[in-house]
Amino acid sequence: MQFNSIYIGKFHDTRELLESGELRELNSHGSGPGARGYRLMLSKFKKYNDDRMKREIKDFTIEEFEDIVNPY
Repeated sequence: MQFNSIYIGKFHDTRELLESGELRELNSHGSGPGARGYRLMLSKFKKYNDDRMKREIKDFTIEEFEDIVNPY
């Protein structure tokens, strides 16, 4: 299950995600990753963006994009 910028409206869904380990943290609104998750995403974005610019490729690969949005 993917979790990034997806609003979880039910408490039991959030609890199940936390217990299963698929969700490691929430922001204060309960609708996205916390500050640590955003820092990891930004760090990976910068790394892949630098590599992408060196290769002169316009878009990220699917693997790069998935790695950015799932930072853990």
